[in-house]
Amino acid sequence: MKASGPVATAMCNRWSCRSVVLLGSVLCFIGIVISAFAPNIEFLYFSYSIVGGFGRCLTYSPSLIMVTNYFNKRRGLAVGIATAGTGLGMFSFPPLIEALFGEYGYQGALLLLAAISLHTFVSAALFRPLDLHKRISKISRINECVIWLSIS
Repeated sequence: MKASGPVATAMCNRWSCRSVVLLGSVLCFIGIVISAFAPNIEFLYFSYSIVGGFGRCLTYSPSLIMVTNYFNKRRGLAVGIATAGTGLGMFSFPPLIEALFGEYGYQGALLLLAAISLHTFVSAALFRPLDLHKRISKISRINECVIWLSIS
C-alpha cells in the first residue's frame, strides 16, 4: 500500500494529520479484526491487505509529516528517531506474532494484534495542531517571564 502515501498526504492537506491518523487507526483495527473471522483466503487478502494496509498507510505517512512540522532544527535526527521504530518493530514483531499464534491460535492472535494496532489511536489523540502548540508555548513562556519578574 505504499502507493497510497500520496492519498494520505492529500487527506492531511484537506483535514488535519490527527484526524487522518485516527481514521487510519480505526481502519487498521477493523481490517485486522475482520481478518480474524475471514471465511476464505480471498476475503483475508482483502481485509488484511487492502483495509488493514490502507489503515497502516494512513497512520504512517501523517506521523512523519507531524515530525517534520514540529522540528525545524535537527529535523533529520527527529525523522531518523521516528522511523527507527519501524525497524525495531520489524525485528521484534515476528517472534511476538509467532508466540501469539502458538498460544492463542489464529483468531486470538489476530484479535490481540488488532488491539495492539489500536494503540496508534492513542498516539494520534496526542497529536496537537502546530498553531495550537505555538500558542501554548508562547503562553508558557509569558508565564515563565511573569514568574521570573515577580521573584526578582
